[in-house]
Amino acid sequence: MNAIIYARQSSGKDDYSESVETQLENCRKLAERETLNVIGCYFDLNTSGKTYPVGAESVAGHDTAFQEWFKQQTGTKMYRSGLGEVFKHLKEADFIIVDEMTRLYRPVTRSFLESFVNQKLTEHSVQILQCKGGKLDLKQFDQQLIQMLKNQIQDEAIANQKKKSKEQFRKMRDAGLQCNGAKMFGIRYLGNRQLEVIPECAEVIRFIYNEIAAYRPYSAILRDVNQKFRHCFKRYCYETSFYSIARQPIYCGYQYNSRHELIRNIQMTGKEIISYELWEKVGKILDSKKKNPPVRAKKHWLPVSGMMFCGHCGGKLTCQIDRGKLFYHCNKVNLTRERECSQSRIRFQGSEKSCALYEALYPVLLFGLRQRLEKNLNALQEKDSLREMENKLDIMKNKEQELFELFVNGIITRDQMEDILIKHKSERQILQLKVQHLNGINTGELEHEREVILPDLYARIKLRALENGEYEQLLRETVRSITVYDQHIVLDLIAGELVIPRKKVGNRKSFPDWKIQDDCSEGKSFFHFEEYSSLVRICYRSGREKVLLNDNKIIFTEE
Repeated sequence: MNAIIYARQSSGKDDYSESVETQLENCRKLAERETLNVIGCYFDLNTSGKTYPVGAESVAGHDTAFQEWFKQQTGTKMYRSGLGEVFKHLKEADFIIVDEMTRLYRPVTRSFLESFVNQKLTEHSVQILQCKGGKLDLKQFDQQLIQMLKNQIQDEAIANQKKKSKEQFRKMRDAGLQCNGAKMFGIRYLGNRQLEVIPECAEVIRFIYNEIAAYRPYSAILRDVNQKFRHCFKRYCYETSFYSIARQPIYCGYQYNSRHELIRNIQMTGKEIISYELWEKVGKILDSKKKNPPVRAKKHWLPVSGMMFCGHCGGKLTCQIDRGKLFYHCNKVNLTRERECSQSRIRFQGSEKSCALYEALYPVLLFGLRQRLEKNLNALQEKDSLREMENKLDIMKNKEQELFELFVNGIITRDQMEDILIKHKSERQILQLKVQHLNGINTGELEHEREVILPDLYARIKLRALENGEYEQLLRETVRSITVYDQHIVLDLIAGELVIPRKKVGNRKSFPDWKIQDDCSEGKSFFHFEEYSSLVRICYRSGREKVLLNDNKIIFTEE
């Protein structure tokens, strides 16, 4: 009689396993004792017994219990090639020899895996021969039932053991102990809950923290670490390792408990690598840079790219460098291209004597400032009404509770209660979101923005002295598109359409210079005034009188 040997181990190396070698040896000895002819030996390394064999992909794809289980796993092996080979030769075999039944499969609750494997074996009249458990014929109903009960009991026992282990780990973590073997850079686990600091790695940790605290660029720190301390890493220190080290509280003798609260670590008491103050300072630096990332230096700064269009054919304008200067031009090469497309060529930045697109767009940024001012004032007004909203929310909750009591007492039916609750549900959800939003607003930050940040931006717009990041952010908040014609450009703004003329200076086309005039009552700045009654007038000096855009508070004219 013919037999196929199969072995499996769930963790270890992908190329060799002593466990698998031992299983195969036990199976061969059993085959000799039973005088069976072994026609094949197959195995799967580093693979869970809850995975399907290769060839059963369609079944696994419809197995929702298996799919949900696999999403929670860290491994990437979804199918077993060794078991797939076993199934290919079932027609030739009478027995499958395994060390014990769990090597063949470990069923997932509500999964099809157990039924699938059992069906394949009974279909080909193949019995299971276990080194630890004896012979199993799944065609026999009693044996099949007993095996199913064993699998279920074993699955529940493993689940309970995992639950107990997690609970034990949680208790140890809340008691200030590292219970995961301390898998972190610079810390070695000695067993018996003892941790040891690796001296050469501690030097790297101190270097990283001190350099971040000195506000050095991360890329420069990472480069120095790889040059000076490369021997401390397997190959290199990558960005992920760098940030992991910079965020790890164990180095200052602290750790997070199960509620993500910072507590003292017992094992590192007296072995701290850095001070808590240094760790806290580095954390604040990392958070501030993440919240306000610096504008990255580019070879060419292109704030208007993607919003420039040709006024003659409607195609997007692309940038080009001509004698070191940045231009936008129509590069639409197709049958719709017109001869006038060349007239939509426009220079991005000018000089002291000429005003190009970059300079001409500066006054338009005032719309972005005004929008920020309005949001600021609205947030302050809503903050004043927060208490009123919270009271309204409490009243709605009380009414819903009264309604539920009426239903419990049998005064109204379930349908009547649900009809009333549906009407209140959407209103209550909107109010809850608004209250959560307002609770997160810092009044001091809003006042600082209105009193300091916005006036400073306004003053620097008048001086054409914005940083690139500030300019681009305001521009994107204000301008939707820019259409370029021979004699003018058309801006699609949040406040309406604005046409800015172009003028010819020598052989070049530029824009008229401009000035900003304030009309502020009592000498107050436009962005200080809460009543928002002051007026700003932008005048493009084109030599003719015309109102370009009247937005009530911001007026564009030609003079």
